[in-house]
This record gives sequence, structure tokens and C-alpha cells, in this order.
Amino acid sequence: VLRLAVNYGGRAEIADAFESQAPRQDATLESTDEGRERRVIEHLYEPGMPDLDLLIRTGGEFRISNFLLWHCSYAELYFIPILWPDFCADHLDAALEEYARRVRRFGSIPTAAPGGDA
Repeated sequence: VLRLAVNYGGRAEIADAFESQAPRQDATLESTDEGRERRVIEHLYEPGMPDLDLLIRTGGEFRISNFLLWHCSYAELYFIPILWPDFCADHLDAALEEYARRVRRFGSIPTAAPGGDA
């Protein structure tokens, strides 16, 4: 899925999600981490959008620039100096090959350093 984010800010999306659910806050709401996260997700701009697997950042910048902050929490990041207008299928293939070599942990801590003993 290719998603264009025009006039979008990740901080604003999260703030809007919290603000939109503020009136319903009461003691009966589920207070587990999972319940709180679910309530935030329900109020994001695109609540059905899955989390990102891979974020490709072009232009040589090493930041995510306020882009899909909630959805990027466990995304793999790939940085490339090529500018977006010059990004082509070969660059995408290279990014996907790199992504395929990665071990995704989704926030868990590895039991040993890469290349080290377990």
C-alpha cells in the first residue's frame, strides 16, 4: 500500500486521538495497556490502517519527520540518499532485500548481541 500524507503530522494525529476520547473517560474504561492502546487506535485518522512494516526514508535524512508516529513504533527503517523523484524499482528492490534479512523483534530485547553467544 502506498499512502500519501499531505498536510499530515503524527503528533497532531495522536493528540487528536486523545482529545477525541477525553469526554468518554470514566472509571468503567478498561485500564490495561492493551485496552488503552485500543482506545487510542480507534480514534486515529485511519483506525483500520495496519502498522508499518518498513519505512523507506529518501533524501539522505536520518529522521522520520513526524510521519505516522503511532504506526512506526515497530517499523524497520531504511534510509537512502536518493531523492524521491529519483527513487526507482531497483532502489525498492534493494530496500526489500535488506528488510528480508532483518530479524524483527517488535520491541523485545535480544537474548544476545548479534554475532555473540546466546
